[in-house]
Order: sequence, then structure tokens, then C-alpha cells
Amino acid sequence: MSTDAIMSYISECSHAGRLEFQVSIQCAPVLKGIKASNLVTMAKGSLQTVRSALAGTEITAVMLAAGDRTEVLFLYRFPMLKALLANKEIRKFLKSCGYVQFDLASILMGLKRKYTAYLAGSGEFPHELGVLLEYPVEDVKDFIRYSGEKFLFTGYWKVYHNPAQARLKFTRYDRAREAAMQQIINGSRLYEVAVRKGE
Repeated sequence: MSTDAIMSYISECSHAGRLEFQVSIQCAPVLKGIKASNLVTMAKGSLQTVRSALAGTEITAVMLAAGDRTEVLFLYRFPMLKALLANKEIRKFLKSCGYVQFDLASILMGLKRKYTAYLAGSGEFPHELGVLLEYPVEDVKDFIRYSGEKFLFTGYWKVYHNPAQARLKFTRYDRAREAAMQQIINGSRLYEVAVRKGE
């Protein structure tokens, strides 16, 4: 999609339309059902608009943190994130990050607390966020080990292992983003962009 088409759409649409377009760009893999979760940083006060735009879908939006002008939203598909949290390797990693309960509510509460502390300068970055965003556990561990250096290449995350597999995922995510943006520009609403179970 051309930059001109994107700029033309943004200049002509409503505030709510711009929010939906931003979500379509940054959270397309979740909208298209190929990823459990995504983060998006939006203008303060956007949470309710995003929730309304996604009403009737499997996607939930919760606020991780809020600043003076922005809020960080975590969008997720409950069935997919629940399945992710059942993975033994992911649970082991979460346990190493201080989690003792592995139900989604407990994980999100702990993540929100740690992320807010990090933004306030009173805590370390919660690297468990990476595994919740479906970054491979081994890549998250090496990101921590090497302080974000010595990676093979970067895309949606910094890749340390299995570059071919990562590139395939990145291509799928790029295609999802292109499809989602095109739908929004063609007049679809966010809830229409989001695939339903079985589609």
C-alpha cells in the first residue's frame, strides 16, 4: 500500500477512524487470528473506543499503563493466550520471572504492576512480555543474556535462533497488516477486520 493512500485516508477520516487504523497497523496479526496478542501505544482515553470497536469479536483490550498523554494497551485473543500460558516452557520462564499463578488474570495483573513500575523508573523491564507476545522463549532469554545485542537480525522482535522460521512469521505478520489496512481504507470497521472463530 502506498504512503500517499495511507496519508490521504488519515487526513480525511474521523478521530475514531484514525484509532481503528492505528490498531489495524499495529495489531493486525491478532485481528487476523494468527497471533495471540499485541501491544499498541495510543492517545490517552483510547481504551474505551478500542473496546467498542472490537465489540463482538474474540479480542479483548486491557490497559497495561498510562502516562500523561498516552496509554499502553494489550490486545489479546483469550483462547490463544490461554493456550500459550499452558505451554510448559513458557510457564517455566514465567516462574523464573516471579509468577506463581498462571491463570490469565494473575499474569496480566503481575505484568501490569511490573510494567507500570518500569515506566515509573522503579523497576526493570518485564521481559516476560515478550513471551506473551509470542516471541520465542529462547530469543527472549538471549535478548536478556546479551542485553539486546548480538542478534542475528531484527523484525517484530530481535532474532537469535531459527532465522528462517522467524522470517516466515514476519512475512505472515506483514501480509496480515497489509490486508487489515486495506480493509480499513476500503471502509470496513475494526470488528469486521477481526476474523471470527472458524473463519
